[in-house]
Amino acid sequence: MKFLLLLYGDEAADAAMPVSEQRRIIGEHEEFTDRLREDGVYVSGEALDQSSSAKTLRDDVVTDGPFAEAREQMGGVYVISCADIDQALAYAKQVPRSPGLAVEVRPLLDF
Repeated sequence: MKFLLLLYGDEAADAAMPVSEQRRIIGEHEEFTDRLREDGVYVSGEALDQSSSAKTLRDDVVTDGPFAEAREQMGGVYVISCADIDQALAYAKQVPRSPGLAVEVRPLLDF
């Protein structure tokens, strides 16, 4: 079964972080991705650009910015293949931490 790990964080805190700290966290994500691959659960993963670069389409009207203004913004995703939600949660607990990080775990529907 596939699961989506949605990574939410505080963009302002991330931006205020020293570059060396940002690089450290990116390196930790690269190591985490390698572990997922070694364990045979990695499907895909991507980092997202700042929420200010987003466009939202509703009723054929495009607006700048994310769907909702919030302190936490989605900053990245991982798709992993696990036996069950408990295994997916175990991997979610290993996601490298950044300021205000929250990881939402969602099962993907198989059509």
